Amino acid sequence: MAPATRIRTSTSYIKAEDDCPSTLRARLRDDPPPKVSPTKPPPSQSLYQQLHASLGNYESAPKRGKMAVQEPESNDPATQLREAYARMGLSIHSSATEHLEKAHVQVQTEIKRFSDESSKTLTQSRDLYANIEYPLSKTLCDSEDHPRASIEVHLNRLKQDIAAAREEVLRLGTEWEECCRTEEDAWNEFKKGFEDRGRGSKGVSKKVNAAAEDFKKEARVIVEANCQLLDEVDQDFKQKIQEETQRIMATLLAGI
Repeated sequence: MAPATRIRTSTSYIKAEDDCPSTLRARLRDDPPPKVSPTKPPPSQSLYQQLHASLGNYESAPKRGKMAVQEPESNDPATQLREAYARMGLSIHSSATEHLEKAHVQVQTEIKRFSDESSKTLTQSRDLYANIEYPLSKTLCDSEDHPRASIEVHLNRLKQDIAAAREEVLRLGTEWEECCRTEEDAWNEFKKGFEDRGRGSKGVSKKVNAAAEDFKKEARVIVEANCQLLDEVDQDFKQKIQEETQRIMATLLAGI
């Protein structure tokens, strides 16, 4: 009887395993069931619930003394304090999250700006390296005053211009020295002619002395003649004044 009972038990056990899809045999035969992700609450709600639960653990502690009649939960100071702390924690979390988001945006902006500047600098460095790598004598350059040509051509033209300018400076220096010599000769000739004018071999000539004496005599004669004329005018004026005075006196005496 015992073996039969054991066989029934084994058969019923095997049948039970076939009916239950969650047994090891079912898991081995079938594909694993897809995992369903549980719906997660928002982070703010989860944080609020955690703060609320952590502040409410003190209610589970045993209380001593007489049990008083408790007011409704909404008017309980402990509940209000717990709610206030929970709201404050949620506000701090929201503020910190907002600041972190702003900081993240700023960091991303700075990263983008740095990336743009790095790209621009890299491009300039690549261009500069290309210019340095290219032979300088073969580099083309142009401007408003000069035609487009290589640096070697411009340097050769510059050397020619410098040589021509040096020759021009030498020519102008020679002309300047010649002008200075001509000016010095002219001044010497002028001084010599000025010193020799009116002078003989032994000083002032006789003609000059004679002319000077004649000029002095003529001037003396003119001065004497004018002085004599002035004396005559003075005598005539005095005589007329005296006659006019006597006539006025005679007229006054006749009226008296």
